[in-house]
Amino acid sequence: MAAQTDRITCTDRWTTVAIVTSPFHQFRALRVFQCAARSVPGAEHLTFALAEVPRDSAGQGQTTVDVIFQQWDVWREIAAIVYYWLHGWLC
Repeated sequence: MAAQTDRITCTDRWTTVAIVTSPFHQFRALRVFQCAARSVPGAEHLTFALAEVPRDSAGQGQTTVDVIFQQWDVWREIAAIVYYWLHGWLC
């Protein structure tokens, strides 16, 4: 997906791409797009801007189940970062 986006932006001569994602995924999302841009001729000029998806009031009225799911999300994101890195999708 990131490589396809980079190809489109190069042909249309874009200079900036906004990546809109949860703050939780910004580290991985930015690096995937940066890595994809390196593999697309003419994409080295692209600038990537992170935009944050608004969240509800975090931490307000959380149950034990909410906390467990948040911990699961942290470990899943760490596993995803390692998986992407092993496949060469992160730079």
